[in-house]
Amino acid sequence: MQLGKKSKSTNMFEQVRGEMGAEEEVAASAPLIAPTPMAPTARATAIAATTMQADREAIHVTIAESISAKLSRDGTLESFDIKGDLQLRITDASMAQVRLNLLAEEKSGVQFKTHPNVDRPLFASSRIIQPKDISRGFPANGASLAVMRWTYTAKAGEAADLPLTLTAWVNQGADDTYSVTVEYELTGNDTLKDVTVTMPYSVNEPTIPSYDAVYEVSGDSIDWNIGTINQDNSSGSFEFEAQADSDSAFFPLTVRFHKTRPFVDVDVSSRVSHTTNRFLTHFPAR
Repeated sequence: MQLGKKSKSTNMFEQVRGEMGAEEEVAASAPLIAPTPMAPTARATAIAATTMQADREAIHVTIAESISAKLSRDGTLESFDIKGDLQLRITDASMAQVRLNLLAEEKSGVQFKTHPNVDRPLFASSRIIQPKDISRGFPANGASLAVMRWTYTAKAGEAADLPLTLTAWVNQGADDTYSVTVEYELTGNDTLKDVTVTMPYSVNEPTIPSYDAVYEVSGDSIDWNIGTINQDNSSGSFEFEAQADSDSAFFPLTVRFHKTRPFVDVDVSSRVSHTTNRFLTHFPAR
């Protein structure tokens, strides 16, 4: 990567965040030969074809999960919460009586809760999602229904539960100038993508030494765009200097990222149609 300072008013990063990584972003700024118009057209056509194919499927399953954590300045975990859900969307009335066989991790502290229209005793005993009233089935109007939710809360100090830790080092110099160093460390095995650390400031625009980093500065914060964090890029740091009335002006730090595998391992192993009593092959939910 290269050192880069970008203005949010002219940068497209916010518009395409989550669609391209930091490496692609840097590569786009290099003096390369302009691509022919066929490349983006072919890619757009492929994406459109994939979307149309997905829309024709009778059953759609979406698994989503959000992580919310609070750490002290030295990286100690203070709170860690997980919220996730499994959304079911049916577009074919003949599949309204579908049964989903789940793989749901029996992790200590995880609490699962199913929708009132789901057969809860069956889910508790066999981890199966099926309608409470088979004759009625699930809604087949194309609307998404959260058939299952889960939550998880870690105890304070259980830093091993975090996929990533941040530690801030703040040193005060002369004239109310502070030197701030923020470092990250991958604490899990999952690859994290689109990683961005946001660091606030309150007075003058910070001075940033020549570090191998991509960042952008706005009127009140710095976005350190790390991109992908994995076993090959498991740690790193970023340093800047800025004036402030106190070191509290540089907190809280926030970090955003995406990862493919949820923290609580939930997936669909198979599905069965009750109307035909037919086993439908395995399909990945994510």
